[in-house]
Amino acid sequence: STAKDVFNPQNERLLEIVHVWKTGKKRKNSILCVAGECPGKKVKKADRGDQYKMTDRWPLKDLKLVDGKNVNQECLEFELQFDKVYKWTAVSADEKNAFIRCLWKLNRRYLSSSIAFVSIPSCMLEEVGNASAKAGDQAEHSAYQEMTPKETADMLKLMEEYEPIVNNSMAFAEKLSKELQVLDEANLQAIISSEKQVTLLMGSIDEALAEVAKVEETLQVYDELLGSVKQQMDHIQQGNSLLHQIDSNHEKLMSEILFLTSNLDLSKKHRQALSRGDLSSPSKVKACIAAAEALSSCMNVQIQPGYRKLQAIAEQLIMFETLKQNFENSFISHITSIFELQHFLPHSFPFQVYAWNLSRLYEREIKAFFELARMLLLGRTKECNTAYLLLSFGVFVASPRGIHK
Repeated sequence: STAKDVFNPQNERLLEIVHVWKTGKKRKNSILCVAGECPGKKVKKADRGDQYKMTDRWPLKDLKLVDGKNVNQECLEFELQFDKVYKWTAVSADEKNAFIRCLWKLNRRYLSSSIAFVSIPSCMLEEVGNASAKAGDQAEHSAYQEMTPKETADMLKLMEEYEPIVNNSMAFAEKLSKELQVLDEANLQAIISSEKQVTLLMGSIDEALAEVAKVEETLQVYDELLGSVKQQMDHIQQGNSLLHQIDSNHEKLMSEILFLTSNLDLSKKHRQALSRGDLSSPSKVKACIAAAEALSSCMNVQIQPGYRKLQAIAEQLIMFETLKQNFENSFISHITSIFELQHFLPHSFPFQVYAWNLSRLYEREIKAFFELARMLLLGRTKECNTAYLLLSFGVFVASPRGIHK
């Protein structure tokens, strides 16, 4: 493949190759080639890629020194000295040794051993020396290539076609020249037509490149638009997240508001009953009792300390406390008036008045009890004593209108 792509078009013959890279530098594989053409030999370097191409070439006669770097056959480094020293590292020791052997053979055959070889194992040189004659014969023989069967058949057909004039070599040569001229003209026309096709192809390629550039510009615009859409979608997503958070907070707020309004709400009817504090009739007393229970329920609701700082909550709690105090004052006034109607001591503290009146009520009963005890001690009958004792231990009930047994 290397010979076909690089050397055959230049009428050269590939003799040996070695895969290498420059020593001490980043690995970039290349191929060192030994190619021959009469009357001399050349050393070439070809890089390996999708296609082979020749990057440098040095005539073999300019090669001054081949340094194997070490007597160890496994060493992969070597040097070639032309106008300057080129340092290489081979992929394998076998390729390196084969390459150096080829240079050694060419040096002995065509350059009279003018090239110096150093740091090369002696066994390699002896093997090369013994095989140099055979290699020369093979190189000489390989300069000629045997015709293929197709070429032989074409040549025989051509000789049969022009057999009458074969004896006249001049006429045969002239005939061949005319036919070659015709072929050259045909080749020239084919080249000219191919150039036109190449020109058309290049024009089509240019147009395609222009269309590709337009497509790339359009894709760039689309990419920018999609970038803005992505930003908008990100903003929308963030907005949705905020909306969800707002909805959640709104639900929590509504729940707390419903809790507060349902538990801290005292009806207008109860507020009026507590404000008036009217206990003049059983129905009004019942209304005040219901209102007092509702107020107690509202004041016993457990709420967070922070809620007490809200104006509406604070006003509601102040209203509850005001109703409580007003009702207490009304109730105390009502009780006090009852005792005053019963001709008890006026203008005293209500509970003290209640206690004082009860003491007067039970004072007579206590005296009767001690009188009974005295009689028992004086020796009254047991039956009489028992009956009187039972009468003395009656149950007494106090009411606003008086005290009853």
